[in-house]
Amino acid sequence: LLPVSFWLFPIVASADVLDDLRQQLLERRQALQAIEERIHRYREEVSDRREAAETLRGQIRVIEGQVSALKLELDKTAVEVEKTEAEGKVVGEEIRRAEGDMDRKRRQLREALRLLQVVEADSVVEAFFKYPSLSGALTEMRAVERVQQRTQETLGEVKQLREALEDKATSLRDLERELKELKDRQEKQRRTLEDQEA
Repeated sequence: LLPVSFWLFPIVASADVLDDLRQQLLERRQALQAIEERIHRYREEVSDRREAAETLRGQIRVIEGQVSALKLELDKTAVEVEKTEAEGKVVGEEIRRAEGDMDRKRRQLREALRLLQVVEADSVVEAFFKYPSLSGALTEMRAVERVQQRTQETLGEVKQLREALEDKATSLRDLERELKELKDRQEKQRRTLEDQEA
């Protein structure tokens, strides 16, 4: 028979091995859990970084969209500036022509008034004696009436031209003010665009 200690040693040795194995298993489980936690944290970081990257991409897309919109606004303002400048040129030409018409009408008016002064210097009695027949005197009187009527018409035309000229001058001032505002807006848009691009 074997002594009792012999039987206890293998059991104790088996118990030590089993405890060691259990300890190793526990350590492995803890190491695995630590690795799984690290993997989880890493996945969260990757997800956060992806979200941040998507957010940055989204922000970049938003800014790019704003830049494109600003470029279109700048183009629109440039076209409005060109349109307003063209309108100003048209109004300027209309003013120049109206001034020319007014000058012609004034010359006609001066000529008519000079003619009337010459005719009015003669008395009606002298007009009858100037012509051998009554019809010649009546013809001259009708001619004087036509000159007077034409003078009145020309005065009315000059008045209308002056009013039209004043309206055009007001319109031109409004266009110049609008043009200045458009150029100011264009400059602000240009600065905003440069800021967005930067």
